[in-house]
Amino acid sequence: MKVSKARYEYNKRETGVEMAKRYEDKNGKNGTAAAGRSKIAERFGNATRGEQPDWARINAELLWALIQRLTADDGAVMFGYSRDGGAYSLKVYSGGEPEKAYFHTDAEMIDFINYLLEE
Repeated sequence: MKVSKARYEYNKRETGVEMAKRYEDKNGKNGTAAAGRSKIAERFGNATRGEQPDWARINAELLWALIQRLTADDGAVMFGYSRDGGAYSLKVYSGGEPEKAYFHTDAEMIDFINYLLEE
């Protein structure tokens, strides 16, 4: 299960709009934005900040189900935060290169975990 593909499909399903492929998707690299900031910083630097992310607010049974699902397929998952602490970070190791996704709100994180569990 590829996170970038799952994120793409999730966004396509939720918004009805296909996302343009990012530099990372095309080249496997983290491109730099014009202002010298990384694409991730560019993307999340201007995002509306809500409540500070806290994994304790995410349902533990949901996280346990994700861990069970990934480890059953010889994968792994790493939970964390962005460097500035303003977003959840979810890194998934499953059948290839590890992939990382960022989410600012609890609802986005929960929706994406549920989407990964549906696959």
